[in-house]
Amino acid sequence: MITVDFNALLIEPDDDRAALLSERLNEAIPQSVNCERVTTVSDGESRLAGEDWDLLIVRLRMPGARGLDPLVRARLKNKGVPMIAICEEDEAEVVLDAAKSMADVCLEWKDVPVGSLAESVELARSRRSDFESEVMKEVPLEEEIASFKEALDCLGVAALVVSARDGSLLYENAIAREWFGDDLGEAIAAMLEYELLGSQGVEAELSLECLPSKHLGMRSERMLWMGEDARLIALKDISKQKRIEDAYMAYRLKREADEAPQDSFEAQEANSELVLSRSRDFPSGKALIVDDEEVLRMVLQSILTTLGFETIAASDGEEALQLYDEIGDSISLAIIDMNMPGLNGGEVFKRVRRGDDSIPILVTSGLDEFDSEPFGGFDDCSGFLMKPFGAAEVRVAIEELLGETLASTPGA
Repeated sequence: MITVDFNALLIEPDDDRAALLSERLNEAIPQSVNCERVTTVSDGESRLAGEDWDLLIVRLRMPGARGLDPLVRARLKNKGVPMIAICEEDEAEVVLDAAKSMADVCLEWKDVPVGSLAESVELARSRRSDFESEVMKEVPLEEEIASFKEALDCLGVAALVVSARDGSLLYENAIAREWFGDDLGEAIAAMLEYELLGSQGVEAELSLECLPSKHLGMRSERMLWMGEDARLIALKDISKQKRIEDAYMAYRLKREADEAPQDSFEAQEANSELVLSRSRDFPSGKALIVDDEEVLRMVLQSILTTLGFETIAASDGEEALQLYDEIGDSISLAIIDMNMPGLNGGEVFKRVRRGDDSIPILVTSGLDEFDSEPFGGFDDCSGFLMKPFGAAEVRVAIEELLGETLASTPGA
């Protein structure tokens, strides 16, 4: 039994799940429990690095993270804290196997009754204690490294492990081999120019000559690899994000140009006529955009305006439903982000559908399509768009949803 005050950290984005886990921990552990929760892996890393914890509970499926990324990142930071991974019932077997090799206990979400959680906590603590004893004996971690390699191969990023002594390659995962092929040595040399070997951690954006079609986000973390000081380098293709940024900058420049003073009365009059023309002519109808990220709202407004839509934007679910109540009859398209604080996109989807089952709704999410259907699945008047996206992807998704080709509005 646990007989001391107990500090637990939850990495869980869902309010209801976090509340239930906290409640179950307090019921399962007889002593005073301090249960704190963060909603992102990055916040979890910061808390793990700066404080002492008795237990870490991390959800495997997280917004903005793919595959086993939450477990890999949490494990690198957890300083020997017992870790329980919360998985879903439909998790792929290969992912579950890798998760079990990285966490001390892998618990399905449905298995969170008090008894199961209490047993899982005790098992995680005992396994972590055994693991630390093995490390103290300096037993070669051949099996541990093998499991870690399997986990890296399941990630949706290119992962490399290099020696901190000379930058020599110790391991590369399947995506890295696919991306770089015979150019891997050249790519590592280019990355080492960012002083990865002498730093605890590095984050940067880079372009590599051997991958001219990709803009990469790079993250490097210090780690031990078979007792050797090493660096784990993760590379993510952020080309789509860059296209979004470029679209946003184009939107800002255009807006600044529209708001700039005109050189003559004739130019002002011409501009006024253009604005009036745009305000009167929206051949594609009115679009409701719901997203808590201001940049994405602006980008979507800019893209949809060029497609002939009048746009109305909401920054959260409550505001979206208020707008829907006011102008629902005139909406010809809705774009709803699934993952928002407070009232999420799934609830907005259901509430809109109860009022009108014919409005075309495009759901956006950083997760895959399956994870974005908590409301029971899409209907004939709805579709899905994976984040990040560019203008071309938005156009294709809308045209497929509406079943028609949209013409760009000149000057929009």
